[in-house]
Amino acid sequence: MKLRKFLAAAWLLLSVGSAMAQMPNAIPVDKNVRIGHLSNGLTYYIRHNNFPEHVASFYIAQKVGSINENDDQRGLAHLLEHLAFNGSEHFKDNSLQDYLQSIGVAYGRNLNAYTSVEKTVYYFTDVPTQRISAVDSCMLILKDWSNGITLSKKAIDDERDVVHNEYRMRMVGQQRMLERSLPKLYQGNKYGYRFPIGLMSVVDGCDPETLRAYYRKWYRPDNQAIIVVGDVDVDHIEAEIKKLFSGIKVPANAAKVEHPIVADNDTAIYVIDKDKEQQYDLVQVMMKHEAVPDSVKGDVSYLMLGYLDNVIAQMMGERFSDKAQEPDCPYLQASASNGEFLISSTKDAFNLGAVAKPGKVKETYAAILREAKRMHDFGFTATEYQRAKDNFMSSVDKMLG
Repeated sequence: MKLRKFLAAAWLLLSVGSAMAQMPNAIPVDKNVRIGHLSNGLTYYIRHNNFPEHVASFYIAQKVGSINENDDQRGLAHLLEHLAFNGSEHFKDNSLQDYLQSIGVAYGRNLNAYTSVEKTVYYFTDVPTQRISAVDSCMLILKDWSNGITLSKKAIDDERDVVHNEYRMRMVGQQRMLERSLPKLYQGNKYGYRFPIGLMSVVDGCDPETLRAYYRKWYRPDNQAIIVVGDVDVDHIEAEIKKLFSGIKVPANAAKVEHPIVADNDTAIYVIDKDKEQQYDLVQVMMKHEAVPDSVKGDVSYLMLGYLDNVIAQMMGERFSDKAQEPDCPYLQASASNGEFLISSTKDAFNLGAVAKPGKVKETYAAILREAKRMHDFGFTATEYQRAKDNFMSSVDKMLG
């Protein structure tokens, strides 16, 4: 039975089908969020929120990341993220950080960015908004990040060592094994070669123009969104966005953002690896299935599916925990989840994971598959579901409370 069909059947067994039928299809949009689009493709989201008072948060999200790199650019999406803080059209050298710190925005805590496989996000949070000039300067920073990062040769050369040091600190144990395993798990697909940290040979030796080419190609308003949330004048923020961003042109032949399709495999893929820094044995099983289309992620049924994934993970977690208490159980702990397949958005997977007891890798593999088959064949009891549902509702109450 296909996994999605099983999940759908489980959903009916949980007796929520009738509730879904009574709900509107589209998830209601917060009426206090102003959403707009410029003619060049930029999207913006603005919401006034005065709790806490006199502060706001500013974001620019790019729907591009390491997957958009060419082979000679592996690691440059991440290097570019670093360089956004080291010189731009209106903030020379390190003056961007200096200015934000002068108004109470601390680098690392309130000012930061991250690069992933499919997106890059820059942000600064809890910015004091009493002075309109400070708010306008923050909007100017977002504009510079959009298309005004300087990318001077000196800045690039200075930042290479910073990224290299980050690589040395982060690429340990599990991270190294994952990076080595991706080409085998993705079998020739580009995702297998686009771990965001990239290749240090490229970071260390790339020509500055190669980095600039990535920036010019992908950092465009049609790939970007501006988000401003906090104690701000929404009309003023919208006017600033239109003033600052409307004049940015998108080339007529601009490249489209397209994510590689991850194929299914006819037979199971087995990857075995070890690392001197990995002190315990991990077992993971990923059962690939079709990803949820973006077109339905604004639909109530997508929320329902998220709820279903959550309670199934909880119920499986309880079963694994109970088993782990038995003296002959081969694993220390185990879990189940449903979501994206590793680092790709074009394929999802039902995931099983466990920490095996010493010398019990094969037995752990068999044990977690046995529990998954028991779920598949017999489902869950009403008592298990009620407990998972109560836990879910309690967590929601805590989030909203």
